[in-house]
Amino acid sequence: MADETKTIIATYVNGDEKRTLEAVSTSIFEGVEALQENVNEFLTVRIETLEDETPSDEEEEVQL
Repeated sequence: MADETKTIIATYVNGDEKRTLEAVSTSIFEGVEALQENVNEFLTVRIETLEDETPSDEEEEVQL
């Protein structure tokens, strides 16, 4: 009997922004581990994006 495939889904909601991350595996534990890697990668990209959007001191002085 073949192992059943399991799909694990996580949804990130921040205001109007909604992202869904998904992992598929025959093992629930491997699926959760893969999903955790996806979440960590997503959060890293999100943090980098937010850092890029934060004005530097020079930009703040120009805006004042």
